[in-house]
Parts: sequence; C-alpha cells; structure tokens
Amino acid sequence: MLSSVRQRVEEPLAARKPRRKVKKPERARPARSGPGPLRRLLGRIPPRPAVHAALALLLIAAAGLGLAHVRRHVSRLDQFQLRHLKLELPAWCKPEIEARLRALPGDFAGSSIFDMEVCRRAQNVYRFEPWVRCVEAVRAEFPDTLVVQLDLRRPRFAVARDSSFVLVDRDGYVVPARYQDWADAEPPVQVVWGVASMPPQPGRRWRDNALQGGIETLAVIAARQSISSRLTITGADVSNYGGRRRRGESDIDVITQGNCIILWGRPPSTRTVGEVPLEAKLKHLEKVLDHTPDPRGIKINVRFADAGGGIIGNDEGGAVR
Repeated sequence: MLSSVRQRVEEPLAARKPRRKVKKPERARPARSGPGPLRRLLGRIPPRPAVHAALALLLIAAAGLGLAHVRRHVSRLDQFQLRHLKLELPAWCKPEIEARLRALPGDFAGSSIFDMEVCRRAQNVYRFEPWVRCVEAVRAEFPDTLVVQLDLRRPRFAVARDSSFVLVDRDGYVVPARYQDWADAEPPVQVVWGVASMPPQPGRRWRDNALQGGIETLAVIAARQSISSRLTITGADVSNYGGRRRRGESDIDVITQGNCIILWGRPPSTRTVGEVPLEAKLKHLEKVLDHTPDPRGIKINVRFADAGGGIIGNDEGGAVR
C-alpha cells in the first residue's frame, strides 16, 4: 500500500520538465583610459610614510626657492630702492638734534625696502646714540621710505662742575647738550650742586648716589602739585650727602627761587630707622607753606616729625619761629 502511494506522488514530479537558466545580456562597459604618468610613478613607489614626507619636503623646498627668486628680482627694481628717511620724534626735539639723528644711518643707496638688513643696521646704529633712550620701531614704507620711531632722552638736570654743566635726563644718563641751549626750556632744567664723581661718556648712566638722591628728591617735590605750584624749584645741593661735610646735617637741600631752602634730609627711597616717611615730609612742607605767605629767604626743615613748625631760620641766621 505504501509503495502505491509513493508511486502516485513520484510520477507527477517526474513528468515535470526542468527550468532552463536564462543568461542576462552583459552591459557594455566604457573603455578606461590608461593611468597618467604621475599615477604610474606613484604606483611604483611603495606606500611608506617616510617616502611621502620626503616628497612633500621636496615640494616645499621648490616653492621656497621660487619665492626667493621672485624676492631677489623685485628687490632690484628701481621703484623699491630706499630714498627717504622718516623720523618719528617727540614734539620737544630740537632741529639740531633731528639733524644729528638724520645723519646717523648713512647712505641707503642700493638698498631695497625688502632688505631686512637695512632695518637691523638702522636699529643698531640708533641704539648706541646718546640721545636715544629706546628704538621703538623700524619699518619700511612703500615704496621707498624707511621709518624710524625713537624715544629720546630729554635733559632735565644740569650737574654743576667747576666752570661748566653736564646735562642728564630723568634717569641720570648723560646727554650731549649745552646748558645755555636748555636754560629756558619748559619745564626748566634744574641744577644739582655738589656731585663729587667724574661724569661718564654721553649715553652712559652717571652712577653716583648723591646725584641719584638729588634727582629723586626733586622729582618727588615736582610731582606734588600743592607744593610745586607755590615754590619754583631751581635745584638741589647734595654736597653733604652721607655727611661728607658735616655729620648730623641734611644730606640734601632743595633750593627754590627766592633762596628758600628746604632741609630735606636723606633721599625719599631711604628705609632707615628714624627716617621720617615721605608722605609725612610732604604734608609737613604743605603745612608750613600754608602758614607762610612769603617763604623767600627762609629755611624749612622737614627732616624730623617734631621740627617745631618747620621754619628754623633765615639767611641772616635770625630765628623766624
């Protein structure tokens, strides 16, 4: 019975015909062009990072050489040759100082604004000039101008010698100037008497403690508007600095117009035991001036906190208070 059933199932399956596989027509592919020369060259190079880095360096070097060649060519053009020097100076600079500074860099003939050596040479020349405190900038301006910006040393103090004066700036650097050319300057040049050491060459700092103490004292008083507006300070006497002449007396005496003398004592930066603070001295001096309408010919002592009112005498030696 089972065999008859199997026969009935297998006979229809055997009668079926197998399906034929139909092949799809292949699409025509476009013809590819052959690789270019650069692609063929790169295809021969093994894919290593070091090789690729070397090729990049070669390309960069070639670009640098090309730029250098263009720069040399442009720097030879006549329209970029330096012909003018422009100095940016403070407003107080006198014509004779400007003429001296203008002659310093020398002849720029044959130099281009693209030549960086010109800027370095100008900076080095001005840096060692006694009048110059700082070379702030050196730059080239198209098409043919070199611009130099300078900060100059202005004469502020005249150190009295036997028969002459040596002018220094606010920091004590010697400047090559004559006193008669700056006697009527604004603000006026103040005189420092009693400096014992010899002056250095122009452009160098005069390293003398007495001179630096006198400059510091004059600057502090000038900055106090309530005092400088009532007293015309003409200078400072530092001949007794450190008690050289007589111990126990004032190291620095400030001289004013009308021969009013301020017995100041030690420099404002002194930090010794017993020295009156700077602010106390200034307030003491202000108090004395408030009670003295005419301070001509008197001596004002601010060295001690209990100076008895401050006024100790006049030029004739008589007691005022």
